[in-house]
Amino acid sequence: MKIKNYNYLSAIILMLLSHICLAQTDTSITVSEEVTMEEIMAFVIDLPPLETLIEIAIEESELMKSKEGIIKVKEHELLRIKNDWLDIVSFQGNIGYGNGLLGVNQSNLTSDVITNTSSIRFNLGVLVNLSPAYWVERKHEINIRKGHLAYAEAMKNDTKTFIAERVTLAYLQLEYYRDIFRQTSAAYELNRSTLKLAQKKFLEGDIDISFYNDIQLKNNKIQLEVENYKFNLKRSYHDLIRLIKGNIKAE
Repeated sequence: MKIKNYNYLSAIILMLLSHICLAQTDTSITVSEEVTMEEIMAFVIDLPPLETLIEIAIEESELMKSKEGIIKVKEHELLRIKNDWLDIVSFQGNIGYGNGLLGVNQSNLTSDVITNTSSIRFNLGVLVNLSPAYWVERKHEINIRKGHLAYAEAMKNDTKTFIAERVTLAYLQLEYYRDIFRQTSAAYELNRSTLKLAQKKFLEGDIDISFYNDIQLKNNKIQLEVENYKFNLKRSYHDLIRLIKGNIKAE
């Protein structure tokens, strides 16, 4: 699907750039880990459409640009073979200049009138290579170039599919960790409220130490889960951003 609204596409790219900080090191792109969770959550809560991100990733992909460059080379090679007519046809010609006598016979005169004339004479010849071996070899070369071009175009389409699959996987993974992080965070906040109430009742002697410890252990467990999902959410975010910025390598 070709993106028709380029203003919308530009807005998406600007939004991505506002969330990430890129540092160039040699030929690799490193995404800064200084992006805050608030910025990540602001991005993941209002994720752009998947198809839009796939289009951006394809457009920005250095791998895709290399495939397009190969196609252009193959197209030029095929065009060069097809347009080798100067090797097939050759021209030969000559031109001359000289004087001559022209006899004009007029019926009302008793004799011919002799006139001195100057003239330019030229001729042009065309030679065509009719060698069967040449034409067979030329057709063979054209077929080879067509095959190379078809292969390059197929590789470009495969690259598009590869990019789309990578972006889709990263997108779904980011959605998953976004949702589960929000759920566990909500459960953690709820349990913290329960823990505070349990602390108060424990100090007042309304519950025993074992009941209070169970609530405390549950709180610690949920906290660890929150931190784990938070880490995976950040990793998934950076994975997706790298893909969108065109940092996709062939496997």
